Amino acid sequence: MTHGLSSAPALTAPFVQRLPNGLTIIVEQTPIEAVNLSLWLGVGSAIEPDPVNGMAHFLEHMIFKGTARLESGEFERAIEQRGAVTNAATSQDYTYYYITTAPHDFAELAPLQIEVVLNAAIPDDAFERERSVVLEEIRRSNDSPRRRIFQRSMELAFDQLPYRRPVLGTEAVIGSLKAQQMRDFHSTWYRPQSMTAVAVGNLPPEQLIEIVANGFNHAYAHHASPSYDTATEALAMAPSLSVESAFPAIARQSFVDPSLQQARLVMVWRVPGMNDLAQTYAL
Repeated sequence: MTHGLSSAPALTAPFVQRLPNGLTIIVEQTPIEAVNLSLWLGVGSAIEPDPVNGMAHFLEHMIFKGTARLESGEFERAIEQRGAVTNAATSQDYTYYYITTAPHDFAELAPLQIEVVLNAAIPDDAFERERSVVLEEIRRSNDSPRRRIFQRSMELAFDQLPYRRPVLGTEAVIGSLKAQQMRDFHSTWYRPQSMTAVAVGNLPPEQLIEIVANGFNHAYAHHASPSYDTATEALAMAPSLSVESAFPAIARQSFVDPSLQQARLVMVWRVPGMNDLAQTYAL
């Protein structure tokens, strides 16, 4: 006798709630002694105009440099003292931040994570220090054969779409950015209506929703919102995301690096995108 996965009953089911401020909250109770809160933002390198390519990733670094109510390092100390973990990542289409805590610490630590993400101060001196860190990250990426071949493959896969650009940006662009540009970028995109908060762990769904919702409402009360809809203006300046046609023929490109002792092969296809999710999921 065989049993398919589809016949197995789900242990739990997620709850989805949308707040009046536009935030989407997804929660699920699971029988593990931990709680994870992931904050997903619909902004990544693909939405950046060319003159600020790399801003989303640079901003990810600056999120942890404090707010008007939390000194730089205070959030990380609170996390470490309770044995929790935190991290973040930036891609072409999203940026996300997460913490994983013990259930009994979640109500205290989750609001701190929400505070640093929504209300990043982005001070000038910290901006200049972190610029050096990001520039070094770009240099390390350029020195990595794996990263270099990936970037070459993206440039081959996309003729015009911004996915052909590096998520980290270039040294020239990062070296020219100003702190005020980042503060404007943050106030434009780091708003509840651009975010989805996902909380999963061993707490009742109602409690997870209450903790996250209260954390956002409290933090957003101190958020420096723009006086008009800057997101609409920013979208108008963003690169086109028009679908590119299929490859007309199989193409092959070779890149020779005498410093390497191993060969690497990358194959890429143009496939349906986010506007064709029924086909994308099948991939």
